[in-house]
Formats: sequence, C-alpha cells, structure tokens
Amino acid sequence: MAESYDDLRRGLGQRIRALRVARTLSQAQCCAASGLSIDTWSRIERGASPNPTLSTLHEMTAVLGVEIADLFPVGGRDDGSITSMFDVLDEESRQAIEVVLRRMSGIK
Repeated sequence: MAESYDDLRRGLGQRIRALRVARTLSQAQCCAASGLSIDTWSRIERGASPNPTLSTLHEMTAVLGVEIADLFPVGGRDDGSITSMFDVLDEESRQAIEVVLRRMSGIK
C-alpha cells in the first residue's frame, strides 16, 4: 500500500534530520549555509511543511552533501513510491522534475 501524504512528509523530515545529525550539524549551521530560515528547516524536519519546494530541498541537500533523490526511498519497488513522492512537492517542483525525467528518457 502506498504511503499517505502525512507519512511521506514525516519520512522526508526524518531522513533530513538523520542526515543532519549524522553530519553533526545543527539546524542553525545548516540554515546559515543554505540561506533558509530556521523556521523553514525545522518545519520540514518535523513534517509540518505542507509542500517544500524543489528549490528548498535543493538547498537542504547541498548542505547535507546528498542528492534530492536520496531523500525519497524507492528501493526499486513499484508500489507507488516514485509517484507518491511528487505529492510532497509543490506544483512547480513537480513540473520541473517531470521535464527533467522526460528529457532524460528522450521523450519530448
């Protein structure tokens, strides 16, 4: 069964927090390096941000030294995880990812 929207948000936040803690970084350090507000970073880690933008996730992953894709567990399963991850993103971010995926697959 596919994860619920709330589960996806919480899981995203938990993964970001785990990456930050594993690098012994505080939220304040991450915010200083990324330019994001502490409120934004904290809400995403708590799963309280309804639609983090692709730009915000990019800033976070740049500080954490990972790719955006690393935030979403796919594991090769065809259980809707790839499709469901788009529910966490805002419309503009979803469209940007769809354009990239189409270009990567050679579909115009």
